[in-house]
Amino acid sequence: MGRRTYTVDYCDFDEADGKDVEATGSITVGIDGKLYEILVCDEHGAIRETLDAIKELGKVIEAPLAPASRRGRSRTPTAPATANGEPSVAEVRAWAKAQNEAAGEIVYPVAPRGPRIKKEVMDAYKAAHA
Repeated sequence: MGRRTYTVDYCDFDEADGKDVEATGSITVGIDGKLYEILVCDEHGAIRETLDAIKELGKVIEAPLAPASRRGRSRTPTAPATANGEPSVAEVRAWAKAQNEAAGEIVYPVAPRGPRIKKEVMDAYKAAHA
């Protein structure tokens, strides 16, 4: 027996008023060096226009760098493609998840994260994109 779990995000403005209106997007706002994400519905999505007007009054500044992890090492984000032209793990994982969802079953098993993809999944990805 399979199980599917769905997450529904609600508009932060309506939720503050005690209403459950499904969010249709999000807006990220930076204030005093901190980033905030606001979930909005169609009705409140117009706040973006107000924020765009405010944004025009300011200037873009470089964000401060996050401190390096222990012993000066930092985490390296997954690259979009490897140097030898192979697809990235993230690309293959996203493709496999989309195939699984379309089929309604797990056709290509992939872990939610990690640096490795099974050879069978990688071969299927390459065949589909050849």
